[in-house]
Amino acid sequence: NFCNDQECLNRGTYTECGNDCPCGNLCMNQRIRKKEKVKHRIAYMGSKGWGFITLEDIPVGGLVGEYIGEVLNDEEKKRRLKEDYIRNQNFYLLELGGNLCLDATRKGAVTRFINHSCNPNARTEKWRVDGNLRIAIIAIKKIPAGTEVQMLAGLL
Repeated sequence: NFCNDQECLNRGTYTECGNDCPCGNLCMNQRIRKKEKVKHRIAYMGSKGWGFITLEDIPVGGLVGEYIGEVLNDEEKKRRLKEDYIRNQNFYLLELGGNLCLDATRKGAVTRFINHSCNPNARTEKWRVDGNLRIAIIAIKKIPAGTEVQMLAGLL
């Protein structure tokens, strides 16, 4: 059973297995497709604003959730920062590179509340699911239940 370990060729290329995977329902490389995410709560973290607290232990390599938002080009991002978000401290942009970013302010998932940290316990990864680019938040160290999930913002 290749989909439950690091020997899965798709996993090695950051591509989720499709519905035609020979492992069938036992495939462990369909986490984004199946909308897996950890149990969590959103809590006010003082000067950082809102934060994402895991309610379960997350192992290294575990999926926290998917980062979802509107894809913006550099021009639209600058316009929103200058016009729409000028008086708003709570906006959620994730740089994708290539003059693109995801804006989760208006259309996003709860993972937008994951704060930046210089000592992160999670990171973003680009994955292909059915040919589409998706952004997963992955634990880079064991994250105990009750801990705030934090990532290095914008680096993929």
